[in-house]
Amino acid sequence: THAIDTLYGLAALQWDYSVKLMYSISIVGGDDVVDSDRGRYLNEGSLQSCTDPSQTDSTYCIFETYLVDDMERALGLKSGQFIVLFVKQADRHSVIVSFRLAPEMSLEGSGQDTAWVQSKVTELIAQMYDSQSHLYSGNLTFKTDPTWGVSKLSKKPRKFSKLFLSRPIPPKTIDAYERCKATHRCPRAWGEYNQSSAHTHHTFQEYLNGKHVEVPLFLDFEDWRRGIRGWEQSCRGGETGVCLPASVSEKEPKIPAGAHWSPFEFDALGPSVPTVGKLWNNGLVLNKIVLDLDIKDQLDLIEKYESLVAWMDQEFQHGVTGDAMLRSREQIRENITNYTETISAEKYVLAALVQSQCSNVQCNLLFNTSDASLSGAVNATGVITTTPDGTEVALWAFDSINIDEHVNITLTGQRAMALVSRSSVRINTTLNALPGTLGGFPGGLSVARRPNERFVRVCKEQVDSRQFLDTCKGKSTCCPGDQPISELKKDIKSNNVNGPGSPSSRVYLMTIQTSAPIVNEIQSITTRADRGQTLSGGMRLHFNGYSTPLLSHDITASDLKRKMEDSLNPAKRNQLTSFDRTESAAGLGVVDVTRESFGSSGGYRWNITFVSAVGNIGVDSSRLNVTNYLVSKGARVDVETVRHGNSIGGKFALHFLGNQTRFMKHDVMASDLGEILLQDIAPLSTAHVLRSDPTGNCNDGHCANGAGRSGGYTWTLTLTTPLGNISPFSPTSMEFDDEGVVTNMTALNQLTGCVDTQCPTIQIDMGHSRSHSREMRSIDGKKPFSLAFGGAGAGYGGEGGDGFGDIPSGKSYNDERISNLHGGSGGGVGVKQPFQLGVFKDPRGRGGSGGGAIEIVAINDIIIGSNASISCDGESGANGYMSAGGGGSGGTVLLAAGGVVQIDGKISAIGGAGGHKKADIPKKAGSFGGHGGGGAGGRMAFFSQSVVLGSTSMISLDGGNCSLTAKASQNCTGGDGTLFVASDLDTELTVDRNIGAEGTRGSLYLRPRMKRPPFNPRKLLSSTESGPEYDLGASVRPSRVSFYFRVENSSKLGWDATFELRESRWSYLSSKDSVYYTAMIGIVIGKQIRHGVNYIGVPFDDEHIKQLKTIKPFAQTTAWTKVDIRFNWKDRTHDV
Repeated sequence: THAIDTLYGLAALQWDYSVKLMYSISIVGGDDVVDSDRGRYLNEGSLQSCTDPSQTDSTYCIFETYLVDDMERALGLKSGQFIVLFVKQADRHSVIVSFRLAPEMSLEGSGQDTAWVQSKVTELIAQMYDSQSHLYSGNLTFKTDPTWGVSKLSKKPRKFSKLFLSRPIPPKTIDAYERCKATHRCPRAWGEYNQSSAHTHHTFQEYLNGKHVEVPLFLDFEDWRRGIRGWEQSCRGGETGVCLPASVSEKEPKIPAGAHWSPFEFDALGPSVPTVGKLWNNGLVLNKIVLDLDIKDQLDLIEKYESLVAWMDQEFQHGVTGDAMLRSREQIRENITNYTETISAEKYVLAALVQSQCSNVQCNLLFNTSDASLSGAVNATGVITTTPDGTEVALWAFDSINIDEHVNITLTGQRAMALVSRSSVRINTTLNALPGTLGGFPGGLSVARRPNERFVRVCKEQVDSRQFLDTCKGKSTCCPGDQPISELKKDIKSNNVNGPGSPSSRVYLMTIQTSAPIVNEIQSITTRADRGQTLSGGMRLHFNGYSTPLLSHDITASDLKRKMEDSLNPAKRNQLTSFDRTESAAGLGVVDVTRESFGSSGGYRWNITFVSAVGNIGVDSSRLNVTNYLVSKGARVDVETVRHGNSIGGKFALHFLGNQTRFMKHDVMASDLGEILLQDIAPLSTAHVLRSDPTGNCNDGHCANGAGRSGGYTWTLTLTTPLGNISPFSPTSMEFDDEGVVTNMTALNQLTGCVDTQCPTIQIDMGHSRSHSREMRSIDGKKPFSLAFGGAGAGYGGEGGDGFGDIPSGKSYNDERISNLHGGSGGGVGVKQPFQLGVFKDPRGRGGSGGGAIEIVAINDIIIGSNASISCDGESGANGYMSAGGGGSGGTVLLAAGGVVQIDGKISAIGGAGGHKKADIPKKAGSFGGHGGGGAGGRMAFFSQSVVLGSTSMISLDGGNCSLTAKASQNCTGGDGTLFVASDLDTELTVDRNIGAEGTRGSLYLRPRMKRPPFNPRKLLSSTESGPEYDLGASVRPSRVSFYFRVENSSKLGWDATFELRESRWSYLSSKDSVYYTAMIGIVIGKQIRHGVNYIGVPFDDEHIKQLKTIKPFAQTTAWTKVDIRFNWKDRTHDV
């Protein structure tokens, strides 16, 4: 019964034998191979199929013809004496060929026949041991495998000789990986990543140039474009959002978490250049280091092919080829031509590589977000898109992005920026967004922006906006985008051009004037004496502390006028408008005097008309008094009021922004009015009020800022409110064409002081053109405008630092997940009140501009290299002599990857520092300004399967500092920004591109957390606490799983790691009972290498793992260990 072959049947013991040839059965028989549950075979020999003329050119019959010819020549057989019976698969690379040796018919009988057969078998065995025999020079039998012997008899190891090589490549090849595949230690497999579709395709070849068979997975981690793609810890989601079991397929997502756009929503830009390994550099690939390596690899590849052609040309009669398609030496010889064509194709690739990237151009790139243009080493035009709130973003989409430190990148434009990749993004150079670009708002100074200038920076980019006056010597051409407060007279549309986090307010400039009919007061001075007496002597007049010299009893009207104006005022008449009223009280001003005789004693009556004095003398001012120095019996002097001057009294109230104040006295002081406005008009933020005659020392009517003749006053108001302050989230927003509703102020008049039918009036005007203050009249806003002032810092991720004014610092906006791509805001200009911008021709203290906004999206990995710097910093506020500007807030950096976000470089979105006030004059400087507040830090968000911060990484979100000499009460440091990290994996997972098994350059690097979390299985299994998983798809049963691992040097081993095959992802299993926590099979890598099946496996639960069977002690660290697992799903067995 040992002659029974389970596939073939019954063998003839005397005549039937078998040999092993190193060919795949697919090459031997092609489509005629029969697949059965016992194996794969070909029975054409027994069926004598090749005797049919129609079959002679079939794959199998050509093979049989070569084999028969080789054996007849090697053994000296006649035609028909070597008969091929049956071919069956030995393994993927070999077949067992059953054959019959048919002796010639003879009269001596079967004994002689048997001896002849045995002699041929003996000769065949002998030739197997001789590498220079006819057997190994055959067209096809040179692939005889002596380890089988003849029918498993006389088995010998393969012998290597100079003439007959057993390797399909030259013995001194430099390609270790190819040697590993040629010797079958490594699988001849490929993992193809399609950049355009982000689909992966994995295939396996049983032999060189064989048929590609699809397999669930092959990863050698050599293609940087793929990254860690597929290794994740997330839910296999269905349309209902419920995690799917392994038996159900899911639709592959095309947009990473946190990203605003999918790269597949846009056409891919950039050139497409072939590179080594049949890969393509599609998109924005400018990496000199990688290019040099690719050119070297391509040169090595060409050299290898040329060496292989030379070797094959010399050795084809003797050498062994690994290409199973080449089934004879003739085909091997003919194939040299194919390699020649391959070499030509690879030289074309080499030429394309050498001419690619920055070979013929300067390695510069200019991204302009205003028109979405890209120019320089790569030229392309992106698209303008929006985030959910309508913020405009310039977006460039590429298949791949790889930029190294040799590339000089300039960023400009007013829109935010997005770079999206259908594969991975690798950046190892500087991306510096100047403040006030890429969505960052300008610093405080302007009240508007011209529609045709919204797409350019306010100041030219070569100009430091903080020193623009020094640099440009006052020339407006350096900052052409400015629309200063002086432009208000041009009826421009004003709104918040400094960003939603700026200390900007809607400013109303108003004047309130009360007036009434003017009635000059007339008083009389009358002298008299007893009848029969004659007056002599004189008198003295007194007013508000001033006195005249002795006046003659008969002084003339003109002399009395002169004496009164010279003596009852603090200065001569021509100086009444210029004396220091803080040192002297007001006098009576200008008077007109008439005289007439009175009585028979030489008396007179002088009528004094108060021409300039305010209101009712004696009520609104001091009384006119007299000292009697007359000489005569009964002499006296009387002062009487002939006509009272008109004086306003009563009260009034104001109505504004839907609120009404309480009633106030007709002469309410400025400070009181300001407090009442803030208390009673709820929407107001600040109220700055000046009143004419602020000291009450202007009743002589000669103050430039005095009350009116009837006691009316002018109040100059500067009011701020958030109402109507339209604050777009993007510098290019169309909202700048809109303007907030203008609210007018009205008065409720209960003033007294009517003359006949003419009563006091209250006039309220928009603007300060009627202000009593010259400084206030320096700006004129006939309608409200928006302005960021007060020197406060801008807010974004936090709140800005306090300035020196009453305007509150900028507030935070957006959210920590960065739902919209907003830039930073501008700090407040260094003035306490808007009018101060009009006082000086060239106002200093500009606020710092806000940082820009950059979003980077990759379907796979985002790698920020150690030489990389991404900066979206806010600008410092400008210094000034008596006041300084507030710092701009930092901007936005959003990184969203489907794989890993690995940061080894610097990413910064810090707030700008507050400007420094140089003057050390507390009284004067304090009334004008002070130190600026720091801007807040910006916002960053990183979304990925794993976020890895390398030892050289630096993440900066600090708020801006402020001057050390700032007041203790001034909380002037900007608040820190926010960092949001959404990592599905709790472990660090990256691709190490410096270490690979079997001569490859890449491997998956996993650094576990070393702190055991609280044990909560359902929480641990839900998402983030366990290691990465790779989903093989729906209902996949692999027949073989192979992987390499190594452990880095460590003083002691950390937690065990397990390689497991499971039914479904943890996210699905965790919703089930604990029985589903079972691993079908696991390899534990720790202090020992263990193996187990059907065990309870939960992350950080090592109790069950300890019970698994130890295969061997732990392998040496830093050395690769290969694990090979084969499965028989039919009988549910496997071997390791």
